[in-house]
Amino acid sequence: MKTSAILHRLLVYLSLTRMSSSVKGQFCARRLVGGQWRSIGNCKGATLSDIKANLAELAKEEALTRLRREGLCAVNYLEYCFFVEVKGRGSTNQTTAKILCNKKNASLANVYSSEHFEALAQYVRTVVASSHFSESPYAGFKTGMTWKNGITYLSNGTKALFERWEGKYKNSTPLIRKNRIILAVNEESKKCRDGFDAETDGVKNHGPLCQLPAYGSPHE
Repeated sequence: MKTSAILHRLLVYLSLTRMSSSVKGQFCARRLVGGQWRSIGNCKGATLSDIKANLAELAKEEALTRLRREGLCAVNYLEYCFFVEVKGRGSTNQTTAKILCNKKNASLANVYSSEHFEALAQYVRTVVASSHFSESPYAGFKTGMTWKNGITYLSNGTKALFERWEGKYKNSTPLIRKNRIILAVNEESKKCRDGFDAETDGVKNHGPLCQLPAYGSPHE
């Protein structure tokens, strides 16, 4: 970014920012964030590069705060935000799931690690009504992941580094015909059964698991 563009961006922040100059023409700023003043740069020897870096960090924080406020960042992992749209049992096929995510400028999600999986599963348990689990063995949410010839793939076509299958599903004969990965979450007392399930495009589940960039980077 050119120096003039950086200075212009600083001026945009002026209404909520206290600016002061330091030696040798260097600058620092303190901006009101969440009711508290936050430093941008360092008055004791700050450079324009320092201010640029701090502005970038503040922009990230603000983007994440906005997404959380809008209900679009229930889980934050690997610079992505994740959320589910709970539409009800047997309500959402793969096509509808994709549309629901796209309406929020998101895409059908991936699951990247064991830590990520556990965070998602616990979150889903908090948003799915407890009464549901008395009617169904689990709550299932569409993802962007696929399964083919014994290999699990992320939505961008690369091989997934993590997988955890629900019960007996992996390598079972019916799975040969089912290529869409579902995040299957059980009630608290049966959470050991949480894992991936697989379905065809037309099978309807509770809704989509969506992801979008937390800080404005392109999503997969």
